[in-house]
Amino acid sequence: MASARTGFLDLQGTKEDVFVTNNDYVIGRVTWYGTQHGPFAGLPPTHKAVELAVIHIVRFEADKIVEW
Repeated sequence: MASARTGFLDLQGTKEDVFVTNNDYVIGRVTWYGTQHGPFAGLPPTHKAVELAVIHIVRFEADKIVEW
């Protein structure tokens, strides 16, 4: 996330769905939006807007994230 925030100064996410399982997993579908104004993943700035749909799967133990 640190490199994404460096490359996309206006990075914003929209939570689409969140599912909680009975075995300590939270699954979230998020759409990220931003304009690449800085380097990201070895790519120079494009100054183009991007939209990226992702699924995050996170496992908790004792109210702490232990896997992402």
